[in-house]
Formats: sequence, C-alpha cells, structure tokens
Amino acid sequence: SGDGGGGGGGGGDEAAGASGREYVCDGILGEVGRASGALRGVPCSILHGRHDVVCPPQAASRLRAAWPGSTLRIVEGGAHALFEKPMRSAAMAALAEHQAALGVHSSGCGQSKRRRMDRRAG
Repeated sequence: SGDGGGGGGGGGDEAAGASGREYVCDGILGEVGRASGALRGVPCSILHGRHDVVCPPQAASRLRAAWPGSTLRIVEGGAHALFEKPMRSAAMAALAEHQAALGVHSSGCGQSKRRRMDRRAG
C-alpha cells in the first residue's frame, strides 16, 4: 500500500517513522489492553504533551481508557520527550503525588541537580 504520491527521496524514512508511531501508539495500547486486569490498582499517571508529534492525543485517551485507575494529564508546552522542562516538571509533580498517596516522603535528594537542569533548559 503506497502513499499515492509521487515525490522524491525520504519516502522510506517517512514510512519508517509512521511504522514507529504505529508501534508506539497502537502496539503499546494493545499490550496494555491485554494486561489491563493485572494493571488494575497499579498507580499510573499518563502525561501527554500538547505538542507531541509522535503519538496523537487520542492515543493517550485510549491508553487512559485501557489502564483501569490511571489518570491523564495533558501538559501544556510539552511534546514527547521527558527532558523538556514542561514534561519533566509534570513528571516530577506526578511522582510527588504518587509518593504522597503512598505515604512515601522524599528525602529531597537530587533537588539541587534538578534546579541546575531547569536553569539550563529554561
């Protein structure tokens, strides 16, 4: 099944990219769907960047529906990578929420390093 277009080089790269996105979005969703019974009760925060071009927002919604008890947060200013400041901040907040819910208290380790990373990224 071709793309229907003429066009020059790079078609292979586009097809490989689409194939990768298909696995990331659909493959992982299928795996989670098959394991949904085992995942019930396992805390999960799904963070999806508003500007993610790897997986569309619908994939995050489908993942949320497939994982019982999970939460979905759309991260404004975020894309796909955790090293981006908006995504990293959202991940740290989600981890703190999970720690609080479990009664785990952070020792604060890594906070000064995180501040240095934030200053470099922002």
